[in-house]
Amino acid sequence: MILLVVASVMAISATAGPVAQPDTALIAVSNEILRDLATLPGELIVEHSPNPVQGVRKPEGKYVWTYRTSVQPREVAVTIEEFGSFFWAVDQERWLLSCYTGKPFTAADFASWYSCPGAVISEGIACADSSNWSSSTCRPVPRSMWYYIGRDATGRRVKGEAIVEQLPPPVEAAGEAAPR
Repeated sequence: MILLVVASVMAISATAGPVAQPDTALIAVSNEILRDLATLPGELIVEHSPNPVQGVRKPEGKYVWTYRTSVQPREVAVTIEEFGSFFWAVDQERWLLSCYTGKPFTAADFASWYSCPGAVISEGIACADSSNWSSSTCRPVPRSMWYYIGRDATGRRVKGEAIVEQLPPPVEAAGEAAPR
């Protein structure tokens, strides 16, 4: 299972709450990963289902979106080396890394969560996490983007990425009366 924690459009803190100043380290890490992704060929197919996904607001105020994520190589086998997620920071108009670890997930994480031994995705096979989810303790966010970086048998680095649209929970589900 993957946990995506969206904290704040300003920063991610240990308690996943907003902080006073933009988190410059988070912005720097996010920009570095995004620059790397821009240079790689898109040889992985990434899909989220359902997409868009309806959010749920838990009694403690946390927003949660649950969906299935699958990853499949376009042509040849690929070994996943890292993966992670970003959330769209609306007020900053940028993607910010939102892995609960504060850094990309590992090949071992992929192998475990996607039931993919050795993090190797064979040609014609999709590895999937059927219980992938995103969450936010601050407010609903409109979208998340998952990315995957791996290597094929020739050593060429490749990527795959896909956006999951996150719908806000219905008003009733948020514990509030529906407008009349």
